[in-house]
Amino acid sequence: MRAKDSRKLIRLATMLALCVLMATGGAIQAQGRGGGQRGGGQRMDPAQMRTQMEKRSETQYKKMCETLVLSQEQQKQADELFNKAQDDREKLFEKIGGDRSKMRSMFEKVRKTQQDFMKELEKLLTEEQKERLELIKKELAEQRKRRNR
Repeated sequence: MRAKDSRKLIRLATMLALCVLMATGGAIQAQGRGGGQRGGGQRMDPAQMRTQMEKRSETQYKKMCETLVLSQEQQKQADELFNKAQDDREKLFEKIGGDRSKMRSMFEKVRKTQQDFMKELEKLLTEEQKERLELIKKELAEQRKRRNR
C-alpha cells in the first residue's frame, strides 16, 4: 500500500471514529437527561417533586396576586387560603412518604385541593378581578401544555 493511500485510510478511520464518538456521546448525554422521559429530566423522587411543586406554586401565587391587584384585606384572606392549601398539600406528601406508586392518586388529591383554593379565592374577588383570574388560568393551562410536550 502506498503512503498516500495509507494516509487516506487513516483519515477515513479517524473520521469514522469521530462520528461514532459524537453519536454515542449524544446518546450518553440524552441518558443523563433522563433518556427522553417526559420533561427531559430524570425521574424525581417524591421529595424533589414536592420541592418543585412548592416553588412553582409559590411563584404562581405571588404573580397571580400582583396581577389581580388585591386590596390589603383580600390579600390577607388570600394568604390564609393559600397557606391552608399548602398545608393540605404538605399532608398529602407526608402520607405517601417515598412511595412512587401512590403518586398518581396523590396528584389527583392535590388537584382537588388547588380547585378548592381557587373556588374560595374567587369568592373574595370583584368582577374585574375574576376576569383577570380567568386570563391567569388560561395562561397557566398553556404553560402546562408547553411543559408536558
